[in-house]
Amino acid sequence: MGKRIIRYQAAIVREHRLLLVRWVPIGYPAVWLIPGGGREDETEEECVVREVQEETGLHGRVVRLLGELSVADIEGPYEVVKTYLVDAPDGEPYPGEEPEPGARGEITEIGWFDLRHAEATATKIVGTPFTERGVALIRRELGYD
Repeated sequence: MGKRIIRYQAAIVREHRLLLVRWVPIGYPAVWLIPGGGREDETEEECVVREVQEETGLHGRVVRLLGELSVADIEGPYEVVKTYLVDAPDGEPYPGEEPEPGARGEITEIGWFDLRHAEATATKIVGTPFTERGVALIRRELGYD
């Protein structure tokens, strides 16, 4: 898979906890990620809803855009991340699949991380500054800072 410019991801929050998926890339340590990915032939909102369903099994709806941040300085396939608040109140999430061609890894676990405590999503816990930055944006925009 080539370099994509924008990653679209979903902040799913229940009882002050943010849903993350554990991604295990082949040949690299596992990391926790906010569910999301690249846009196909669809709107941004449709992309976010599809990614949530694929990666967590949940059916959600986009509430609003929380924000956009540059991640061009972090090694990875994206330069910008757009994070949407998604309402997915029903059902229990489960580790979904990564159906994109060229995906080199799998989702192995679902986790809930407490937004009231910044240390719950520090890089040493989630495994990547990419996720830590995204969670910081979510915490700020939802008033947890």
